[in-house]
Order: sequence, then C-alpha cells, then structure tokens
Amino acid sequence: MKRLKLSQKKKMIFWSKVIAFIFIVLPGNVFAQRNLPLNAIPKPDPSEQISTFILDEGLEINLFAADPMIAKPIGMNWDENGRLWVVSSRL
Repeated sequence: MKRLKLSQKKKMIFWSKVIAFIFIVLPGNVFAQRNLPLNAIPKPDPSEQISTFILDEGLEINLFAADPMIAKPIGMNWDENGRLWVVSSRL
C-alpha cells in the first residue's frame, strides 16, 4: 500500500476541516430539538413562573402580556422611558 506524502500546508488544511466538522456539524445533531407533539409540551403558567423569581428588596415583577397575546417573539427592546417593545411573528 502506497502512502501519500502531504505538504505541511495540506496537512494543516485537512486537520482544520476535520476539527471544524467535529465542532460545527456534530453538535448540531446532538443538541437538535426533539419533535414533540404539541399536546406533549406543558402549558406555561405565568403565575407559577413569577413565583420562582428571587428579587432584591424593593423590586417587583409585573406581567403585562403572555401567551396568546404575544406569539413567536422575534425581537425586543427597552426605550428611554423604561418601556419594553416586543415584535412578534405570525408565521
């Protein structure tokens, strides 16, 4: 069996592609979302979730909107008056 002789540059390119494959392609399959049916996903209860927050003295949490008022949020931003603006998608 004949052995190929590769230059140092070609070896570096080869190993960089192997490393890129290991760190980019493989984890995507490991961390992919499971395709659960919608009835298997528990409905979030905002009042239950709010009770789990630990706040410093003098701070409070207010719920202004929840599902189905905001569906598929794709962006949010705070303005200079402290208001939260949310953009959602219908798709």
